[in-house]
Amino acid sequence: MVVPFYPFAYLHKKMNCRNQKDLYMGIPFRPLGIVTKIVESMGLGVTYSYEDLVFITHNAFMLRFGEQGELLDVYFNKDCPDNESESIEKQLLASCEEHGLTLSRKGTYELSEKPNQTLSIQFFEDSDGSTPAQ
Repeated sequence: MVVPFYPFAYLHKKMNCRNQKDLYMGIPFRPLGIVTKIVESMGLGVTYSYEDLVFITHNAFMLRFGEQGELLDVYFNKDCPDNESESIEKQLLASCEEHGLTLSRKGTYELSEKPNQTLSIQFFEDSDGSTPAQ
């Protein structure tokens, strides 16, 4: 079997890859390393990650990995002012695009502490901000 040789520049344009490694590797499932770089570029940090959730310093927003590696959802804390959430969303969109991720604003969330000292997270859909998503 003869495999044609295509220079990286051709494949880069044809397949919309950022670098040669992406041609072979793609975006990994739940790319925490990439997300950490994005968050750190904003002057923030990842404080904790659990399954598909990524908790961010100062708790203004939370990230959730999608079903595929390049999909990322953002939820803003219900207490985060609108102007701040819009600014953060713009920064996230630009950084995600640079790294080949697709960001979607999904809604808001609220953290509360249970009596047994565990946290409860309630997500709200973006449509009206009052109906629990999960």
